[in-house]
Amino acid sequence: MPFAVNPRTAGTAAVLEVTGELDIATAPALQAAVDSELAAGRRSLVVDLTPTEFLDSSACRVLALSARACSRVEATLVAVCPPEHRTVRRVLDFMGLDEVVPVLDRLPEGTG
Repeated sequence: MPFAVNPRTAGTAAVLEVTGELDIATAPALQAAVDSELAAGRRSLVVDLTPTEFLDSSACRVLALSARACSRVEATLVAVCPPEHRTVRRVLDFMGLDEVVPVLDRLPEGTG
């Protein structure tokens, strides 16, 4: 599956669905998508990692930096990764990302 960040609006939230491999080469595209949503005034962002095939530490760094950027403008950021999606969830858990970005098991109500 090729890499893509597919943005969509769900209620008041922006959902950024990430497909493919989120790594050092592609993580800047996620950062750009988050920055674009914040610049557009969006204050609720959901990064959906459900279809993500691979994630590395640079992707976790971008998620953490994105959470910091959101907090500066009083926006919220959550990541979604089902526990059964072990390839990605293991990295999130190992990196302790949930201490910086809430990691949900499924899309929040109204964003699916």
